Amino acid sequence: MKTVYPNTSGIPDKKTSKLFRNAFDNKLDKSIPSVISNILAEAYENWFNNLRKIRIQVTHFDTGYCTKIKNKISYIHPGLGTELRAFVSEDIFSDLDILNNQITLLLNTVFIELLKTLSHTRGRQICCIFNGRFYERDVSAWEAIDFHGGICRSYKWFEKNGSPTCPFASNCGAYLATLYCS
Repeated sequence: MKTVYPNTSGIPDKKTSKLFRNAFDNKLDKSIPSVISNILAEAYENWFNNLRKIRIQVTHFDTGYCTKIKNKISYIHPGLGTELRAFVSEDIFSDLDILNNQITLLLNTVFIELLKTLSHTRGRQICCIFNGRFYERDVSAWEAIDFHGGICRSYKWFEKNGSPTCPFASNCGAYLATLYCS
């Protein structure tokens, strides 16, 4: 986020947890969209710290263990519980699905906002290398979802006699769009 919102307060250079905490404490710069600030704060309040604890425990200490009870997989981890009782999930796959949905919602929300900051200006992109030649197209970030976005730059030379044709030309939307625009 520091790249998209440079010189803004509240976005730390290194610690992701501090970004979430700053959102929760309302310390993020007002130039950051409220949609992003709000979802980070909500995550901090509801699930981020639990995920962080899991990552720390599993990465640095112990992975815990699983057992099958009543056709469900239970997960037990002593380091995630209290001093008196280990953490127990009676259905770890259900719990992981919930966590995955929360993470996916956060990522989608943030990236939808970040996409709004991308330019529609086309830039040069390499499509492939074939027979020692680079094939290129001009494409914007908004068009670059597959081979069909943008317009072909290489058609100018690969249509000449003796030049190898692009191996994707017959199925490439960028090449076809170039033909129709020429």
